[in-house]
Amino acid sequence: MQLQEKNIKGFNILELIVVVVIIGLISALAFPNISSWTKERETRNAAQRIKTLMTNINSQVQRGKYGFVQVFVQDLKDEDDDKQIVIVKTKGMKMNTLMTMVNDGDHDWNKDTGNTTWCNADETSTDYWDDQGSKDGIVPEVGYFSFDNIAVNFREKIGAVCFSSDGTWYSGAEEFSSESDADKEVSVDSVFFLCVRKVAESVCEIGQTDGFPSTATKENNQPIFAVSWSRFGNITLEKWSNSENDWILQ
Repeated sequence: MQLQEKNIKGFNILELIVVVVIIGLISALAFPNISSWTKERETRNAAQRIKTLMTNINSQVQRGKYGFVQVFVQDLKDEDDDKQIVIVKTKGMKMNTLMTMVNDGDHDWNKDTGNTTWCNADETSTDYWDDQGSKDGIVPEVGYFSFDNIAVNFREKIGAVCFSSDGTWYSGAEEFSSESDADKEVSVDSVFFLCVRKVAESVCEIGQTDGFPSTATKENNQPIFAVSWSRFGNITLEKWSNSENDWILQ
């Protein structure tokens, strides 16, 4: 029995070109939205991980695992990978270590009226903190994160904030402490900012007086988050909203 031939017709070259051009146009139009969404997701994930890290270390001091804890933030050049990175880690001081310093009248701890010595941010000091977060994660109570696609509101500097269970030794160091011009009193800053790292020199540009993102940041619709804390370790996360012209609690 003879089979009837089917009339099969494929695409010609012109039709294929038209299809490719249409797909290219659609991709070009969609790319900015996809890129913006990806950057916001990366920044949000980093901010949420940092908030969780800070919340966890404060739960350890409240439970009595540590008498005094620190959150340490550093922007630096990673010489191994030739990248600018942000490191966020937590440190813990056990109660007996804390009490030894408190009960020693000659110790610097008891001579510090500006609270900067309490929150020791010297990375070369190995006998101050009992546990520190590290890449290997040997001690689960303290944590360590490293980000190469996120910038903070300072470059190649460090900031540290420290908490005790009752707020007695609440203190800050470096970028997380401020000295007033009038009376030279040192106060603890209570917020830092995260944004996308576009180039190695990137910083999150924040107004010194109003705490709002810079005009350029707003115009570029750059996602920016604020992690803040209280004396008693209450951690909050906010995102800047151009439509509301304000920080929105996340």
